[in-house]
Amino acid sequence: MIFWMIWFSIGALFFAIGLILILGGSFKEKRCCEETIAIVEKVDTETVVERSRQRQRSTFYTPFVKYTVEGQEIRKKSFGSTTKYKEGQEVSLYYNPQKPTDCYIDKETKMAKVMGVMLGFMGIIVMAVGRVFLKLM
Repeated sequence: MIFWMIWFSIGALFFAIGLILILGGSFKEKRCCEETIAIVEKVDTETVVERSRQRQRSTFYTPFVKYTVEGQEIRKKSFGSTTKYKEGQEVSLYYNPQKPTDCYIDKETKMAKVMGVMLGFMGIIVMAVGRVFLKLM
């Protein structure tokens, strides 16, 4: 009896995290509505090797950007992603007019939404498996 509850709880947790990622990206898009061009000053690179049989490598790039809002120069570390950035590259950046340090690079919220949808679907599948276990018992 407890087995299905564990599956259902794990599925609900995945679903909730997915929903938070989707909504978080949407809220940030609403807050950060002013667009500017930022310059990538530096890029940190991290390569991750998966522990599967294929031993696939994924590289994550974390850009450090510089942009100007109303004469004030702002430097900010962005979120890492698989999007390759180069030093000196210009990127579209959206910022909050009330708090210019609150910003995101265009691709960041899209990545969060994709991850949110994937986790949400995974949560639904895991909850369904838990429901099947309940019917079998």
